[in-house]
Amino acid sequence: MSSRLGVAAALAGTALALGGCANLGARRLPDDRIDYNEALRESDTALVLTNVVALRFGESPSFLSVGSIVSQYERNGFFNPNPRIPPYGGDPAATLSGQAFLRETPTVTYTPVTGEKFVQSVLEPMPPQTLLSMIQAGWAVDSLFRFAVRSINGVRNESRAPLFAQRGDPEFEQALAALRRLQRDNKLSMRVTKHDKTFAAHAHLSGELSEANRADVALVKRVFRMRSAAFKGEVTIVAAEAAETPNELAIATRSMMEVLQMMSLGVDVTGEGRFDPDAPIRVHSGPKRPETVYAAIRRRGRWYWIASDDTASQRAIMLAEVLMVVNAQGDTKLTPLLTVPAG
Repeated sequence: MSSRLGVAAALAGTALALGGCANLGARRLPDDRIDYNEALRESDTALVLTNVVALRFGESPSFLSVGSIVSQYERNGFFNPNPRIPPYGGDPAATLSGQAFLRETPTVTYTPVTGEKFVQSVLEPMPPQTLLSMIQAGWAVDSLFRFAVRSINGVRNESRAPLFAQRGDPEFEQALAALRRLQRDNKLSMRVTKHDKTFAAHAHLSGELSEANRADVALVKRVFRMRSAAFKGEVTIVAAEAAETPNELAIATRSMMEVLQMMSLGVDVTGEGRFDPDAPIRVHSGPKRPETVYAAIRRRGRWYWIASDDTASQRAIMLAEVLMVVNAQGDTKLTPLLTVPAG
């Protein structure tokens, strides 16, 4: 009797082992979602870093977008009871064999970013409404404009990217700092709305301005050549190099190609720790990968990485990733863009 019970228990155990994967997808979802999301995040950062390093050596940028991820699980198994009944009674002898296994077969679809999509996301200037929406969401106006704007009302931001080099107006940085102070004091607010395929936005200055706030407003108006009369009514922001009417504020944005090429100036190709002081990031290089890094890639037998404690470079990489995503989905109708009640 004990042998019969043992056989039954063994059969039941095997059946439970094979059936224990019921609702496998539901149980795997939390771990799979987090794991794949983390892998995508790290891959996006590495892709931006790869293109920054490539541009440093005069190579063209190249991107692969992840179209879909399909993760499938295959569950298989068998059990083979083999009882033997003795001819003169007694407990039967039995042998039991079985096997169970689980296999994951993920399928990832990659799509090269080429043609019109490449032009829109890499070569064309960023839609200004993208930057204005980010300011509305609380991004620092000075950091964002310093990174992504070429000029405002013809007043130029410096660019040292080889293909886009231009001298900057020395007062451009002063005006950005003034805008940031107004934003930090909650004196500058913005609301961006979308109507069909066009964008409109309203920027407001608080009526209760301190002496310092009024000085910053005057500085912004003077540097960006805004006529005082325009502030009695409305100012329309357009995507252009220069304003055509007194009521316009023209914003010329950079392309991602220019942004990435500017970032490439911060790649240390010698491994001696020498960096361009004006580059937005610092990319170290060497024959071996450090144990702790924020991001690292291996290219042509050499490692390139961003240090784990380099928060400025990390913010620059993160901003480039965000701009890549929103720029790829941007709208090509740029003007008229923004109405600013300034009275």
